[in-house]
Amino acid sequence: MRRKVAIYARVSTEHEAQLSALDNQVQYYDDILKKNPDWILYDRYIDEVITGTSIKKRKNFMRMIEDAKAGRFDLIVTREVSRFARNTVDTLQETRKLK
Repeated sequence: MRRKVAIYARVSTEHEAQLSALDNQVQYYDDILKKNPDWILYDRYIDEVITGTSIKKRKNFMRMIEDAKAGRFDLIVTREVSRFARNTVDTLQETRKLK
């Protein structure tokens, strides 16, 4: 089944270790896309140097949510729940909205 997929990645500091973590996240997504040939990448939503505690401060996260609401893609792929949101309330609220 063909699915349009969005990926979301985030790092929260400018430290070199975190920036390489972003590279690792992107590689992780590339590997997943290769393993799922029926997935079509819609867009990569990446927030750099932005805390995960508040979704409102993450421009690309908010853009991704708006695109999801508009039905532009079928699935969001993220490496870890903490990349999506660190705040449990935000995680639950956004997941419920998307469902």
